[in-house]
Amino acid sequence: MNNLIIGIAGGSGSGKTTLALRLKERFGEDEVRLISHDSYYKRHDELPFEERCKLNYDHPDAFDNALLIYHLQELKAGRAIDCPVYDYSNHNRSDKVQHIEPAPVLIVEGILPFVEPELCALFDYKIYVDTDADERILRRLVRDVKERGRSLDSVIEQVASSRTEIIRVSAYASIAMHWLPGIIQRFREECPDVDVDIRMADHVDVPYELLAQGKMDAILVSPQDEGQYEWVHLADDPMFAVLPKDFDTQGMTAFPLAAFEARDFIMPSQGFDKDIMRIFNRIGVKPHILPTWVDDPTVISMVSHGLGVSMMTELTVRGRTDGVKLLPVEPASSRELGLAVRSLDAASDGLRHFIDCTKRVVAEMQP
Repeated sequence: MNNLIIGIAGGSGSGKTTLALRLKERFGEDEVRLISHDSYYKRHDELPFEERCKLNYDHPDAFDNALLIYHLQELKAGRAIDCPVYDYSNHNRSDKVQHIEPAPVLIVEGILPFVEPELCALFDYKIYVDTDADERILRRLVRDVKERGRSLDSVIEQVASSRTEIIRVSAYASIAMHWLPGIIQRFREECPDVDVDIRMADHVDVPYELLAQGKMDAILVSPQDEGQYEWVHLADDPMFAVLPKDFDTQGMTAFPLAAFEARDFIMPSQGFDKDIMRIFNRIGVKPHILPTWVDDPTVISMVSHGLGVSMMTELTVRGRTDGVKLLPVEPASSRELGLAVRSLDAASDGLRHFIDCTKRVVAEMQP
């Protein structure tokens, strides 16, 4: 079955369920199936109620992601599933199930659906709901008491004890997809008392604006000229020419940058990629840049339909090569990726550990 799977993530009380319900109204009741990541909390019949209350339900290990992945694959294959039902008042999976039939649109919402790489890869679209922490806490108090049958004291105790610090991170979409799940998984193992709020951004300017405004503590990006920040190098992300499948490369193993001259060019990053423009300006190449303002998957789709060519990094095109041909550019070029903060000296202990964890995980990911 040709399903569209949408993942919605965000902190507890951020408005994920409200957004999912609005999307269901928009698509139509019969066209959408909503699946809560919370439904896949692991069963803990082996523990008494008092011990189940002490578990960290905001940790990736709290979820039975293997079962959710299997269920999504079944729905994509056109087969119905019996989704587990979680009992919040009892802190355990109930004996009930929710029968879910396949539908054209599947929406999965939860606090950590993007952390497990295999699960994250199933989503055609990923949405992160960014809401101020104070507002989320108030919403959570009201929701857990009124809708989930919990006592006010127990909710306050869980909120107070589960997190001591929140690190706000913004990242390019490609980094958020391919690096952040592994980084956050490792960071949560090492610092379970520190939360990470993530905001994805496709345009190069957005993370820097958020950092300058004090709305982010760290950003995972490529270096830009404007603004005051301190830089931590992580890796170099090589550039590739993105060409239609039927493009005649004449046996070339690399695509000369000079060959972009005057050629119809579809610019990534919603119309203006500063890293690409630096490369073109350095060697004096002037492609015919088409007036487009679209996201990177749409750029790849446009190239696959023969509307032009493009240039993207390995991280950006990873897993998105259907319908296009990729060749490394010549001379070899790349964009530098790293982590920017306002001040390393003023960084909290949690942020320092996040930076160190990021450096180690990214180094392990490099070939």
